Amino acid sequence: MKKIFTLIFLSASFYIRAQQFNKCSIQQIQLEIYDFTAKNLDLVKGDFNQDFLIEAWVNFENNKVTDVQYFLISSADDYSGANKKSISVSKKLHELISEKFKCFETSTEIGIYNEQFRFRIPLSENNIKTAIREVSASKE
Repeated sequence: MKKIFTLIFLSASFYIRAQQFNKCSIQQIQLEIYDFTAKNLDLVKGDFNQDFLIEAWVNFENNKVTDVQYFLISSADDYSGANKKSISVSKKLHELISEKFKCFETSTEIGIYNEQFRFRIPLSENNIKTAIREVSASKE
């Protein structure tokens, strides 16, 4: 009986730990943000050109999100990030990003990103689908 209890406890602990890791996965966070963007494209895109990208800079201090900055980037400047324009995003998108990255407050993983993590959010359905495929492929 004791062995069964120990086995159940260890299995439950492993499952809970795996769930916590999944919630703090950069790829999983990106996928959730892309999914939100796809479902709320008009809200997120606002008046921005659909060929542009939103670049989010999530800044950390002691594993806590201190600031999230947003920039609009032309797809022509995609790789260089030249000609960035500081922007505001919808309150719902900002809250989602801030909330999702809070999981790192109890994680040591953020050290990998040198106190800042940057990622880009496409503003068209096709580009969002492409981003989801690419991030999903990198998870495997």
